[in-house]
Amino acid sequence: MTLSKHLSIFSLFTLITVFSVGCSKDDEPAPDTTAPEIIITSPEDGDVIDIPGPVTVTGEIVEAGELVRLEVTLSAGPLFPPVTETLMKGDPGFPTKSGNKYIINMTENIDEAPPFRLSVDIDIEAEDAAGNIGSESLTISLE
Repeated sequence: MTLSKHLSIFSLFTLITVFSVGCSKDDEPAPDTTAPEIIITSPEDGDVIDIPGPVTVTGEIVEAGELVRLEVTLSAGPLFPPVTETLMKGDPGFPTKSGNKYIINMTENIDEAPPFRLSVDIDIEAEDAAGNIGSESLTISLE
């Protein structure tokens, strides 16, 4: 074999080795297994809100990836049907992202005052693009 053939074979071997090392499975990003973290800033657990009027839920969702679904449910037991608002990525009102946080600001207007103090559960659920689901709940009273 001539020297140029040896160099060609050596170059080919080097190229294959570099390509194999560069494409190892160790270089693939780890799958996202972290659920979005939901932090409700208002109302606080146990707050009493006078109605009729708005009930506004504010807070943030910490998520390094992309959020694809946000669901907020207000439920008050068997006498009143639950009110659920689901927003999908791209829907008007979907939380805006700043860094790794999404800002929650949702308002539900309640037109009638209950005849007695009513305990209401607020449940928030957020799903990221990997299918991880985070949730947070609190209870308030309406009167």
